[in-house]
Amino acid sequence: MMTKPGRHCTARPKTRLTRFETLSAHELARFAAQRPLRAGSLIVTVFGDVVAARGGEVWLGSLIRLLEPFGLSERLVRTAVHRLVAEGWLESEKIGRQSYYRFSHTGASRFGIAARKIYGPPQTDWDGKWSLVQFLRGPANRRERLKREFRWLGYTQIAPGLMASPRRDCDALAALRQGVDGSLMIDWVATTGGETMPQALRELLEQGLRLAEVGTRYTAFIERFSPLHAALARLRKPDPRTSLLARIQLVHEYRRAVLRDPRLPRELWPAHWPAQRAYDLGAAIYRRLVPASEDWIDRNLQAIDGEMPPAGAGLATRFGGSEA
Repeated sequence: MMTKPGRHCTARPKTRLTRFETLSAHELARFAAQRPLRAGSLIVTVFGDVVAARGGEVWLGSLIRLLEPFGLSERLVRTAVHRLVAEGWLESEKIGRQSYYRFSHTGASRFGIAARKIYGPPQTDWDGKWSLVQFLRGPANRRERLKREFRWLGYTQIAPGLMASPRRDCDALAALRQGVDGSLMIDWVATTGGETMPQALRELLEQGLRLAEVGTRYTAFIERFSPLHAALARLRKPDPRTSLLARIQLVHEYRRAVLRDPRLPRELWPAHWPAQRAYDLGAAIYRRLVPASEDWIDRNLQAIDGEMPPAGAGLATRFGGSEA
Protein backbone atom coordinates (compact mmCIF):
# COMPACT_ATOMS: atom_id res chain seq x y z
CA MET A 1 0.00 0.00 0.00
CA MET A 2 1.53 3.30 -1.05
CA THR A 3 0.67 6.09 1.32
CA LYS A 4 2.52 9.08 2.59
CA PRO A 5 1.10 11.26 5.35
CA GLY A 6 -0.44 14.54 4.31
CA ARG A 7 -0.08 14.10 0.54
CA HIS A 8 -2.69 12.78 -1.85
CA CYS A 9 -3.39 13.25 -5.54
CA THR A 10 -6.13 15.81 -5.99
CA ALA A 11 -9.48 14.32 -6.98
CA ARG A 12 -11.63 16.25 -9.44
CA PRO A 13 -15.42 16.38 -9.49
CA LYS A 14 -16.94 14.69 -12.51
CA THR A 15 -17.70 17.19 -15.22
CA ARG A 16 -18.16 17.09 -18.95
CA LEU A 17 -14.80 16.58 -20.65
CA THR A 18 -13.40 19.32 -22.84
CA ARG A 19 -12.19 18.53 -26.34
CA PHE A 20 -8.62 18.80 -25.01
CA GLU A 21 -9.30 16.24 -22.26
CA THR A 22 -11.04 13.88 -24.69
CA LEU A 23 -8.11 13.96 -27.12
CA SER A 24 -5.62 13.42 -24.31
CA ALA A 25 -7.62 10.46 -23.01
CA HIS A 26 -7.64 8.99 -26.53
CA GLU A 27 -3.85 9.26 -26.71
CA LEU A 28 -3.50 7.65 -23.28
CA ALA A 29 -5.67 4.74 -24.40
CA ARG A 30 -3.63 4.45 -27.57
CA PHE A 31 -0.42 4.22 -25.55
CA ALA A 32 -1.90 1.68 -23.12
CA ALA A 33 -2.95 -0.53 -26.05
CA GLN A 34 0.60 -0.82 -27.38
CA ARG A 35 2.26 -4.21 -27.24
CA PRO A 36 4.82 -4.53 -25.93
CA LEU A 37 4.14 -1.75 -23.45
CA ARG A 38 7.53 -0.05 -23.15
CA ALA A 39 7.37 1.22 -19.59
CA GLY A 40 11.11 1.86 -19.31
CA SER A 41 11.19 4.25 -22.26
CA LEU A 42 8.24 6.25 -20.90
CA ILE A 43 9.84 6.43 -17.45
CA VAL A 44 13.03 7.85 -19.00
CA THR A 45 10.87 10.52 -20.68
CA VAL A 46 9.27 11.40 -17.32
CA PHE A 47 12.62 11.65 -15.56
CA GLY A 48 14.13 13.72 -18.36
CA ASP A 49 11.24 16.11 -18.90
CA VAL A 50 9.66 16.36 -15.44
CA VAL A 51 11.86 15.05 -12.64
CA ALA A 52 15.22 16.42 -13.82
CA ALA A 53 13.75 19.93 -14.01
CA ARG A 54 12.40 19.72 -10.44
CA GLY A 55 15.40 18.79 -8.35
CA GLY A 56 16.10 15.43 -9.99
CA GLU A 57 14.49 12.94 -7.62
CA VAL A 58 10.99 11.57 -7.06
CA TRP A 59 9.24 9.24 -4.64
CA LEU A 60 8.36 5.94 -6.29
CA GLY A 61 4.78 6.16 -5.04
CA SER A 62 4.30 9.48 -6.84
CA LEU A 63 5.74 8.00 -10.01
CA ILE A 64 3.43 4.98 -9.87
CA ARG A 65 0.35 7.19 -9.49
CA LEU A 66 1.47 9.49 -12.29
CA LEU A 67 1.94 6.61 -14.74
CA GLU A 68 -1.29 4.75 -13.94
CA PRO A 69 -3.32 6.56 -16.67
CA PHE A 70 -0.81 5.25 -19.24
CA GLY A 71 -1.88 1.70 -18.43
CA LEU A 72 1.19 0.93 -16.31
CA SER A 73 0.45 -1.11 -13.22
CA GLU A 74 2.37 -0.72 -9.98
CA ARG A 75 4.13 -4.01 -10.63
CA LEU A 76 5.13 -2.98 -14.16
CA VAL A 77 6.50 0.37 -12.97
CA ARG A 78 8.51 -1.26 -10.19
CA THR A 79 9.93 -3.85 -12.59
CA ALA A 80 10.83 -1.20 -15.17
CA VAL A 81 12.48 1.05 -12.57
CA HIS A 82 14.57 -1.82 -11.23
CA ARG A 83 15.65 -2.66 -14.78
CA LEU A 84 16.64 0.96 -15.42
CA VAL A 85 18.77 0.86 -12.27
CA ALA A 86 20.44 -2.34 -13.49
CA GLU A 87 21.08 -0.72 -16.90
CA GLY A 88 22.73 2.30 -15.31
CA TRP A 89 19.99 4.83 -16.08
CA LEU A 90 18.71 5.40 -12.55
CA GLU A 91 19.93 5.16 -8.97
CA SER A 92 17.87 4.82 -5.82
CA GLU A 93 17.86 5.95 -2.21
CA LYS A 94 15.73 4.35 0.48
CA ILE A 95 14.58 6.28 3.55
CA GLY A 96 12.55 4.16 5.91
CA ARG A 97 10.02 2.34 3.74
CA GLN A 98 10.06 4.95 0.97
CA SER A 99 12.18 4.61 -2.18
CA TYR A 100 13.34 7.61 -4.19
CA TYR A 101 14.86 7.58 -7.66
CA ARG A 102 16.99 9.92 -9.72
CA PHE A 103 19.05 9.77 -12.89
CA SER A 104 22.47 8.24 -12.39
CA HIS A 105 25.45 10.21 -13.68
CA THR A 106 25.35 8.06 -16.83
CA GLY A 107 21.59 8.47 -17.22
CA ALA A 108 21.77 12.24 -16.78
CA SER A 109 24.58 12.43 -19.35
CA ARG A 110 22.66 10.32 -21.86
CA PHE A 111 19.47 12.31 -21.51
CA GLY A 112 21.42 15.56 -21.60
CA ILE A 113 22.65 14.63 -25.07
CA ALA A 114 19.13 13.65 -26.12
CA ALA A 115 17.64 16.84 -24.65
CA ARG A 116 19.65 19.02 -27.01
CA LYS A 117 17.91 17.29 -29.90
CA ILE A 118 14.46 17.12 -28.29
CA TYR A 119 14.19 20.75 -27.18
CA GLY A 120 16.53 22.39 -29.67
CA PRO A 121 15.65 23.64 -33.17
CA PRO A 122 16.11 21.20 -36.07
CA GLN A 123 18.52 23.39 -38.02
CA THR A 124 21.81 24.98 -37.05
CA ASP A 125 24.78 26.37 -38.96
CA TRP A 126 26.90 23.74 -40.70
CA ASP A 127 30.49 23.86 -41.86
CA GLY A 128 30.03 21.24 -44.60
CA LYS A 129 31.96 18.56 -42.69
CA TRP A 130 30.89 15.03 -41.80
CA SER A 131 32.17 13.13 -38.80
CA LEU A 132 32.68 9.48 -39.76
CA VAL A 133 33.46 6.52 -37.50
CA GLN A 134 34.51 3.11 -38.73
CA PHE A 135 34.40 0.08 -36.45
CA LEU A 136 37.17 -2.44 -36.99
CA ARG A 137 37.54 -6.02 -35.88
CA GLY A 138 37.17 -6.68 -32.18
CA PRO A 139 34.87 -8.31 -29.62
CA ALA A 140 31.28 -8.03 -30.88
CA ASN A 141 29.91 -6.97 -27.50
CA ARG A 142 32.42 -4.10 -27.25
CA ARG A 143 31.62 -2.90 -30.77
CA GLU A 144 27.87 -2.99 -30.11
CA ARG A 145 28.24 -1.13 -26.82
CA LEU A 146 30.33 1.52 -28.58
CA LYS A 147 27.78 1.84 -31.39
CA ARG A 148 25.03 2.48 -28.84
CA GLU A 149 27.07 5.32 -27.36
CA PHE A 150 27.59 6.84 -30.81
CA ARG A 151 23.85 6.63 -31.51
CA TRP A 152 23.29 8.74 -28.40
CA LEU A 153 25.68 11.29 -29.90
CA GLY A 154 23.55 11.46 -33.05
CA TYR A 155 25.53 9.12 -35.31
CA THR A 156 23.68 6.84 -37.71
CA GLN A 157 24.90 3.72 -39.45
CA ILE A 158 25.08 4.38 -43.19
CA ALA A 159 26.90 1.16 -44.15
CA PRO A 160 28.13 -1.95 -42.32
CA GLY A 161 30.65 -0.84 -39.71
CA LEU A 162 30.37 2.84 -40.71
CA MET A 163 28.51 5.58 -38.82
CA ALA A 164 28.16 9.24 -39.75
CA SER A 165 27.01 12.53 -38.27
CA PRO A 166 26.97 16.09 -39.67
CA ARG A 167 28.06 17.23 -36.20
CA ARG A 168 31.36 16.53 -34.47
CA ASP A 169 31.48 16.82 -30.68
CA CYS A 170 35.20 16.70 -29.97
CA ASP A 171 34.81 16.41 -26.19
CA ALA A 172 32.34 13.53 -26.46
CA LEU A 173 34.56 11.77 -29.00
CA ALA A 174 37.57 12.14 -26.70
CA ALA A 175 35.59 10.63 -23.83
CA LEU A 176 34.55 7.65 -25.95
CA ARG A 177 38.12 7.07 -27.11
CA GLN A 178 39.28 6.58 -23.53
CA GLY A 179 39.84 2.90 -22.95
CA VAL A 180 39.35 2.10 -26.66
CA ASP A 181 42.44 1.05 -28.56
CA GLY A 182 42.99 1.93 -32.20
CA SER A 183 42.22 -1.61 -33.33
CA LEU A 184 38.51 -1.18 -32.50
CA MET A 185 37.60 2.10 -34.21
CA ILE A 186 38.94 5.00 -36.20
CA ASP A 187 37.28 8.34 -36.86
CA TRP A 188 37.91 11.11 -39.35
CA VAL A 189 36.32 14.15 -40.99
CA ALA A 190 35.05 14.29 -44.57
CA THR A 191 34.08 17.51 -46.31
CA THR A 192 31.14 17.64 -48.73
CA GLY A 193 29.24 20.67 -49.92
CA GLY A 194 25.45 20.42 -49.80
CA GLU A 195 24.70 21.42 -53.37
CA THR A 196 27.86 19.89 -54.81
CA MET A 197 27.52 16.56 -53.02
CA PRO A 198 27.78 13.69 -55.52
CA GLN A 199 24.38 12.15 -56.21
CA ALA A 200 25.63 8.67 -55.28
CA LEU A 201 26.72 9.90 -51.84
CA ARG A 202 23.44 11.76 -51.36
CA GLU A 203 21.48 8.56 -52.14
CA LEU A 204 23.70 6.53 -49.79
CA LEU A 205 23.01 9.00 -46.99
CA GLU A 206 19.25 9.05 -47.59
CA GLN A 207 19.10 5.26 -47.53
CA GLY A 208 21.57 4.74 -44.69
CA LEU A 209 20.06 7.47 -42.53
CA ARG A 210 16.54 6.11 -43.15
CA LEU A 211 15.23 9.58 -43.89
CA ALA A 212 11.95 8.27 -45.30
CA GLU A 213 11.23 6.47 -42.02
CA VAL A 214 12.11 9.54 -39.96
CA GLY A 215 9.94 11.76 -42.17
CA THR A 216 7.01 9.38 -41.71
CA ARG A 217 7.40 9.60 -37.93
CA TYR A 218 7.41 13.40 -38.05
CA THR A 219 4.31 13.43 -40.25
CA ALA A 220 2.51 11.03 -37.91
CA PHE A 221 3.41 13.26 -34.96
CA ILE A 222 1.99 16.32 -36.75
CA GLU A 223 -1.24 14.50 -37.62
CA ARG A 224 -1.71 13.22 -34.06
CA PHE A 225 -1.02 16.43 -32.17
CA SER A 226 -2.46 19.10 -34.47
CA PRO A 227 -6.00 18.48 -33.11
CA LEU A 228 -4.64 18.83 -29.55
CA HIS A 229 -3.10 22.18 -30.49
CA ALA A 230 -6.41 23.37 -31.90
CA ALA A 231 -8.28 22.22 -28.78
CA LEU A 232 -5.84 24.04 -26.49
CA ALA A 233 -6.31 27.25 -28.45
CA ARG A 234 -9.97 27.29 -27.39
CA LEU A 235 -9.20 26.97 -23.67
CA ARG A 236 -8.43 29.80 -21.29
CA LYS A 237 -6.79 27.48 -18.75
CA PRO A 238 -6.33 23.75 -19.41
CA ASP A 239 -6.83 21.21 -16.64
CA PRO A 240 -3.53 20.78 -14.70
CA ARG A 241 -3.50 16.98 -14.48
CA THR A 242 -4.47 16.53 -18.11
CA SER A 243 -1.85 19.12 -19.06
CA LEU A 244 0.92 17.09 -17.41
CA LEU A 245 -0.24 13.83 -18.98
CA ALA A 246 -0.47 15.51 -22.40
CA ARG A 247 2.97 17.08 -21.91
CA ILE A 248 4.48 13.66 -21.21
CA GLN A 249 2.71 12.17 -24.25
CA LEU A 250 3.90 15.04 -26.43
CA VAL A 251 7.57 14.79 -25.42
CA HIS A 252 7.56 11.00 -25.57
CA GLU A 253 6.14 10.83 -29.08
CA TYR A 254 8.30 13.69 -30.37
CA ARG A 255 11.34 12.06 -28.78
CA ARG A 256 10.63 8.84 -30.69
CA ALA A 257 10.85 10.76 -33.94
CA VAL A 258 13.58 13.30 -33.29
CA LEU A 259 16.09 10.88 -31.75
CA ARG A 260 16.07 8.95 -35.04
CA ASP A 261 16.67 12.15 -36.99
CA PRO A 262 20.35 12.64 -37.98
CA ARG A 263 19.60 16.38 -37.80
CA LEU A 264 20.91 17.13 -41.24
CA PRO A 265 21.63 20.78 -42.00
CA ARG A 266 19.02 22.53 -44.12
CA GLU A 267 21.26 22.22 -47.19
CA LEU A 268 20.78 18.45 -47.11
CA TRP A 269 17.09 18.26 -46.24
CA PRO A 270 14.96 16.19 -48.63
CA ALA A 271 12.11 18.02 -50.36
CA HIS A 272 9.19 18.88 -48.03
CA TRP A 273 11.12 17.71 -44.96
CA PRO A 274 8.65 17.96 -42.00
CA ALA A 275 11.17 18.44 -39.15
CA GLN A 276 10.59 22.19 -38.76
CA ARG A 277 6.80 21.85 -38.80
CA ALA A 278 6.95 19.09 -36.17
CA TYR A 279 9.25 21.18 -33.97
CA ASP A 280 7.09 24.31 -34.26
CA LEU A 281 3.96 22.33 -33.37
CA GLY A 282 5.64 20.61 -30.42
CA ALA A 283 7.01 23.92 -29.16
CA ALA A 284 3.63 25.66 -29.32
CA ILE A 285 1.85 22.86 -27.44
CA TYR A 286 4.62 22.43 -24.87
CA ARG A 287 4.73 26.11 -23.94
CA ARG A 288 0.93 26.08 -23.55
CA LEU A 289 0.99 23.03 -21.27
CA VAL A 290 3.88 23.92 -18.98
CA PRO A 291 2.19 26.40 -16.59
CA ALA A 292 -0.79 24.19 -15.74
CA SER A 293 1.28 21.00 -15.63
CA GLU A 294 3.75 22.61 -13.22
CA ASP A 295 0.82 23.50 -10.94
CA TRP A 296 -0.13 19.83 -10.76
CA ILE A 297 3.48 18.80 -10.04
CA ASP A 298 3.58 21.31 -7.16
CA ARG A 299 0.58 19.67 -5.51
CA ASN A 300 1.17 16.00 -6.19
CA LEU A 301 4.74 14.84 -6.86
CA GLN A 302 7.07 14.34 -3.93
CA ALA A 303 10.80 14.21 -3.35
CA ILE A 304 12.82 13.31 -0.25
CA ASP A 305 12.14 16.65 1.45
CA GLY A 306 8.42 16.62 0.63
CA GLU A 307 7.30 18.88 -2.20
CA MET A 308 9.51 18.94 -5.26
CA PRO A 309 11.60 22.12 -5.53
CA PRO A 310 10.67 24.76 -8.13
CA ALA A 311 11.71 24.16 -11.71
CA GLY A 312 15.16 25.36 -12.69
CA ALA A 313 15.76 28.08 -15.25
CA GLY A 314 16.38 25.48 -17.96
CA LEU A 315 12.67 24.64 -18.20
CA ALA A 316 11.87 28.08 -19.59
CA THR A 317 14.45 27.73 -22.38
CA ARG A 318 13.08 24.47 -23.82
CA PHE A 319 11.66 24.56 -27.34
CA GLY A 320 13.07 27.98 -28.06
CA GLY A 321 11.79 29.69 -24.91
CA SER A 322 13.80 32.28 -22.99
CA GLU A 323 14.45 32.86 -19.31
CA ALA A 324 12.20 35.44 -17.71
